[in-house]
Amino acid sequence: MANLKFFWIILLIMVACKASEEKARPAHILSQEEMIPVMMDIHLAETMIDFKKLKGTDTSKIMLASWYQQLFEKYEISDTIFYDSFNYYLENPAELNEIYEALLEELNKK
Repeated sequence: MANLKFFWIILLIMVACKASEEKARPAHILSQEEMIPVMMDIHLAETMIDFKKLKGTDTSKIMLASWYQQLFEKYEISDTIFYDSFNYYLENPAELNEIYEALLEELNKK
């Protein structure tokens, strides 16, 4: 489980190091401050699937879809807004790196 977290962190750092042109953030894209708690909860949900040894099963897909929907309702966003926002940050790795640095700080507090 810890290895998986480190894999994602390293992968995201590598993506963040890739040079790209910065674009103006469209109005419907979540701010970094809004993305941080959503991403935190999504990663915790995915970790629960890993912890329960359900990764790759049909049950995991059903559970994650349900948890994602609950998270989107909790944060009052649509799945489209989340995925558009996530894709925006993937295309802007410096900003994504800032989000993951904040996520790591939050995880270290817990």
